[in-house]
Amino acid sequence: MEIQKSITTAAIGGLHITAAGKASHFSQYEDGIDAMYGAARLVTAVRELNRTFPTRYPFILGLGCMRAGTGRNSVCESAELDGSLRTFSNEDFEAVFAELKKQIEKIEQETGVLFHVEITKKIPPIINDPALVEKGSRIGKKLFGKDFHVGEKPFLVGDNAAYYMEEVPGMRAVFLAGKPGVENRPVHNPGFDIDESVMLKALQFLISFVCSD
Repeated sequence: MEIQKSITTAAIGGLHITAAGKASHFSQYEDGIDAMYGAARLVTAVRELNRTFPTRYPFILGLGCMRAGTGRNSVCESAELDGSLRTFSNEDFEAVFAELKKQIEKIEQETGVLFHVEITKKIPPIINDPALVEKGSRIGKKLFGKDFHVGEKPFLVGDNAAYYMEEVPGMRAVFLAGKPGVENRPVHNPGFDIDESVMLKALQFLISFVCSD
């Protein structure tokens, strides 16, 4: 089990990006504007931005889906990309998003492809309340012993519970459920699995947390 001292999840903004080019037969390639090429340039730029852009906390700008083209013999007229931006502060979010727009402007000038970027949904980060962290740590140590940790490295995941915690103090706890002795696959991998026996101690923790002072 792990409880983060302070920041525990990221601010997340969903991204929807469209790229508009100009269709043309490949025999007249120069008469077209290749939206697929522009979108591919953006994927490469995002990869580099993740590697080099300086922020206070770690972040990830991810593009997980791209749809482009209608035929194998024509210049691609339009493309769509979907992804998300994940940061641990709103300041970092705005800085990375501004840099993304700068990179897009550069690609537009060099390719003629026109982009539109939309933030489809944004949720705030979760910041654990110090008093609740102290209480949770006492209970966690009692139930989990050496398998309990107070962490200082937050997770680049998000949770809609963050909206509640903008109004009242809250705490997010993580119950580590990797299976011992086997390869543990990441979330969203088809081989992802957990040790369900951890759920019993997790339930015991939640009952103790709610019922104790």
